Amino acid sequence: MVPASFVRVRWGSIIVLDRAYLMRQLLTVLKFAKLTSDPRFAAFLAEKAIDLDSQAKAIPPAPDMSPRAPDVEPEK
Repeated sequence: MVPASFVRVRWGSIIVLDRAYLMRQLLTVLKFAKLTSDPRFAAFLAEKAIDLDSQAKAIPPAPDMSPRAPDVEPEK
């Protein structure tokens, strides 16, 4: 189960994960790959890290929700 704080949007039963969540997972997988002494397992983990990276890059960045100065026009 994915913690609710990592979920950006939920439509029915489809859960869309946040880019930051996938990046944390990627870093964890790479750490495990560095720690293992089995080169085949390290290669497997590196492939999984590449998959996570491509998934993270496919997610558009979160919109900037910071307050704007009164004289700045909204983005369209």
